[in-house]
Amino acid sequence: MLTVRDREKLGKLLGKIGSPDDAEVLTAARQADKLLAKRRETWADLLAPAPAPSPDLPPAPDHVHEALDLLRRGKPYTSNWERDFLRGIMSFRVLRPAQAETLGSIRAKITAALEIDRYTD
Repeated sequence: MLTVRDREKLGKLLGKIGSPDDAEVLTAARQADKLLAKRRETWADLLAPAPAPSPDLPPAPDHVHEALDLLRRGKPYTSNWERDFLRGIMSFRVLRPAQAETLGSIRAKITAALEIDRYTD
């Protein structure tokens, strides 16, 4: 199974396919294929549509949606530790107070950075 980091790496490798350097394209394609093989995945597995959520499953907690949003919008503004923290809390049904506080700090940091960027562009 591909991890979030695997998918990020795969995205970077696939981004090189448009390179005018044929050697770079071939190397990136081989590395991408090797990554899938290492995780015992196929291209068909990767490109298959995600299964529809089961109506019997409870909805994901709010902090899961927030962590996903912060990972998507905040990558340039967060440390590796903060991104690992956000990925980690997605498996929890309920956050402890310290975890909720850390989530709030990361949210504030990203919000401030996005505001600064908005006014400096």
